[in-house]
Amino acid sequence: MKMNGGTEVMGFYVQKVVQARDSKEAEMVAVEIIRTDDKLLNLLINSPDYQPKLSVEEIEEVEANFVLDNLGYSFYLDEQRNK
Repeated sequence: MKMNGGTEVMGFYVQKVVQARDSKEAEMVAVEIIRTDDKLLNLLINSPDYQPKLSVEEIEEVEANFVLDNLGYSFYLDEQRNK
């Protein structure tokens, strides 16, 4: 990402609420939503040889009538990749 007049490798956290039959499908749906998010894609300046890694840290099952807005991204500087 462009930051502070240069480029930095960033990580992020984001919370997504999806409908799915099980936790595996929920993970796949959430990752696909993130991978195709135009707002996020427009921030990236990855080189063609770099494939970002997406991983799910937690899946929580909630009732079908549970309502929570899909909030924005919380970015952090990836200290290991910026050395």
